[in-house]
Amino acid sequence: MVCSDKEFVKYITDLETDHDLKNQQITAAKLMKLAEKKYKIMVLLEKWEAPTQVDEQIMALQAKISDMKQKFETKKKRKKDDDDKKPAPRKKNQNIYN
Repeated sequence: MVCSDKEFVKYITDLETDHDLKNQQITAAKLMKLAEKKYKIMVLLEKWEAPTQVDEQIMALQAKISDMKQKFETKKKRKKDDDDKKPAPRKKNQNIYN
């Protein structure tokens, strides 16, 4: 199982680095307890798998694009409807009395 929460992954990676550098000895059981504690805190603070700032910017841009696309389609439809209502253009030198 892979975790997609970047903050949590960084936390675990930092613990691993401390262990590798012999700053802190961490057993598998201790690592699991620390991971569980971090997870519970993040869930409580509603930070678990929360979108990053970049994710939020992407979502905002996607919403803007969707809105612009909808407006464009509406204008395109109105223009087509208006064009359908206009009389057909006359040819040059066409006698309008025939």
